Amino acid sequence: MSKKVLFVGAIDGKVELEFLTRMGIENCEVYLTSYLAGPELHTLAEKYDGKHTLHVKEGVDGTKLETRFKTRRFDAIAWLGPTNDDDKGATAALVQSFTQSAARVLKPGGVVYVLQDLRTPNFRPIVKIPGAYFLCEVSLEGRTVTQSATSTSKKVMEGRKDHLFGFKFDESAQPKDVNNVGNAQFEEILSMLMSSKSDMLKKGSYKQGQGAHSKKEISDLIFEFASR
Repeated sequence: MSKKVLFVGAIDGKVELEFLTRMGIENCEVYLTSYLAGPELHTLAEKYDGKHTLHVKEGVDGTKLETRFKTRRFDAIAWLGPTNDDDKGATAALVQSFTQSAARVLKPGGVVYVLQDLRTPNFRPIVKIPGAYFLCEVSLEGRTVTQSATSTSKKVMEGRKDHLFGFKFDESAQPKDVNNVGNAQFEEILSMLMSSKSDMLKKGSYKQGQGAHSKKEISDLIFEFASR
């Protein structure tokens, strides 16, 4: 029996399929859903000739998944780049509502994935959501920016990378939980780093020489260390 993967908030579906490859998921049933699903999803499904089986669903609320999938259960559920466009400060609350809803339509041992750039202060509280643990950094190069409810315009991301967090609801799993004391320091250090007024931070004198790192370079090193 093939695995079932649900994507919430998909716009064009292309990056979602690339994400499956990145996570090593093959030959599965893929449900591409969006509250504001565009024609790109249907076009992709019609022309797609890959290994997966694609299903497109419109009008799906990512915080009320159980209302659309009353009996269907998924092995994995993902939302790439969730954002509360009307109130970006409420994005973490949106993500938490999504994970709570996803847990109701997830198979035992299933995983929920969220991609978000945690260097942005409004998104950083995501690391405090129970069950979240850092996985890796994934490029969103070429992804269509998610449409807001007040706009139908589209633009493609350039040079964009987000940090992937997973949420496991299997009680026997022992993930690296960023809510634990040790990982709480991770969020604190990142907050201090990104609140610095200087974009270039000096490093001390070493045998390798002197120099400086940008805040982005340092935060990337932090995430690289956290994902080991």
